[in-house]
Amino acid sequence: MADFAGILQFRAPGELGGVYFSVNTVLALTACFVSTYIYYEGVEEEPAIKEKTAWAVVGGLVGAWLLSFGAFLALIEPAYIKSFFSRKTGSDWSKSYFLDNDEDRIKMFIHGQNRLLWKDIRGDVKAYTLANWERWEADEPEWFNDNFKGSVDDDMVPDERLSGMGGVGRMRTGMTSGRATGNLGGILGSPPPPVRGHPGRVVPEPADVT
Repeated sequence: MADFAGILQFRAPGELGGVYFSVNTVLALTACFVSTYIYYEGVEEEPAIKEKTAWAVVGGLVGAWLLSFGAFLALIEPAYIKSFFSRKTGSDWSKSYFLDNDEDRIKMFIHGQNRLLWKDIRGDVKAYTLANWERWEADEPEWFNDNFKGSVDDDMVPDERLSGMGGVGRMRTGMTSGRATGNLGGILGSPPPPVRGHPGRVVPEPADVT
């Protein structure tokens, strides 16, 4: 919806990011001219708006959007400009939480993402979660809370712990039927980690993060 409405601030990299978003936006702008042309080519009765006026309105709105887009790019952090032209997909962005980081707190943000976006690495996520569950219980990191546990699929929780959490079919937090609510901070008890250069690249909070 953000790309066809031209609302850049609503762009969600987990749905459509990088060059795919930009191409969709260009297609939406092109559709404005194409639909106007088709309408006036096929209209038989007297149109409510004169053709010349319609073209002026369409051209003016598209021109105003292009100016606002240019201003948007000029005002944001330069490092993020390339994110509008990256070939990283929503799936790549979601999987980067798990694949591109060593810190457990960041890796486990994967459980707050739409399952369909990381289904091809689900086996790896399951193995890692099961292998480290007891260690997390012993260490009790702040992010390993009830909200996080509720976001994990039943088969990724050790059997001996699942029964104490309500068993199979227990109520979920953060995910319902495989679709993310977007409240990652609510799942792990803290906001998502900072990113640099592209929304899909997670960095482990060094001092030089911009």
